[in-house]
Amino acid sequence: MAEDIQKTAAGSDEQSLGDMSIEEAFGRLDEIAAILENAQTGLRESLDVYAEGVQLINRCRNYLCDVEKEMITLSGQEDE
Repeated sequence: MAEDIQKTAAGSDEQSLGDMSIEEAFGRLDEIAAILENAQTGLRESLDVYAEGVQLINRCRNYLCDVEKEMITLSGQEDE
């Protein structure tokens, strides 16, 4: 399983962060956590996937903030 996850890490550059759905981003974050928990993962790969994880977290945070703003806007319109 660790090998499959590491293969996924190598192929992650093929799909840019902007092309990922929020669900795919959460799935990738799960994979990144597994890679980082694996004692066989080297320091360089750990740093690379950690950086990818930080980017994904920021993207997810921004997406969720946008959704929250939209929900507030929609609920305000319904009250009128």
